[in-house]
Amino acid sequence: GLIRFGVIDLFENLRITGGIRLSGTFDSNEYLISVENLKGKFDKQLIFHRMAFFSSNDTTLFKTHTHNIYFSYSKPITPVLALKGTLTYRYDRHVYLSTDMVTLNSKAFSQHWASLKGEIIFDNTRRRCINIYYGTRFKIFGEYYKELTARKSDMFVFGVDFRKYTKIHRELIWANRFAAITYCGPT
Repeated sequence: GLIRFGVIDLFENLRITGGIRLSGTFDSNEYLISVENLKGKFDKQLIFHRMAFFSSNDTTLFKTHTHNIYFSYSKPITPVLALKGTLTYRYDRHVYLSTDMVTLNSKAFSQHWASLKGEIIFDNTRRRCINIYYGTRFKIFGEYYKELTARKSDMFVFGVDFRKYTKIHRELIWANRFAAITYCGPT
C-alpha cells in the first residue's frame, strides 16, 4: 500500500504531498514528493517520483531504478475547463542481475527521456458517493516523447477520453465512456 501525507496552507494555495510505498522485501520501493502552488493566474506543480522494480528481456534479468521529474503548468479558464501543459524528464538505470558469468561482467546502462504533454480538460462532475458521479468529463491530449541518447526515438501520442454519468434512479448511475488513442512510433 501507498502511505501518503500532505500539508496544505490555510487558504489552500500551497500544497506539499509526499508518499512512500514499501515492498515486502524492501528492494522495490517507491517514493513521491509533490509541491503545488495555486496562486496567481496559473497553477504550478513540481513532482519528483522514484521507483525501483525488477524486469527482464528475452534472456536477462535486471533491476531498474526510475527517476521522474514533472513540471506542470495549468490555466483554469472556467471552474470546469482548463488547459494544462507538462514537461517531464525521466532517468532510467538498468542494472544486470548476476545469473551467469556474462551478466556478472555486464555494465549497467541508462536511458534519458524527455516528454511534453498538452491537455484540454473539462470536468463538471459532482461526486455523489464513492465511484458514483453525476455529469460529464472529457480530456483531449497530445504527447511527445524523445529518448535523449538515441537518434530515432521520437514518439507522438494523441487521444481523447469522454465520460458521461447519467442518474437513472437514486443510487443507480448509467456511465458511458468513449476513449481513443493513436500514436506514431520511432521514425
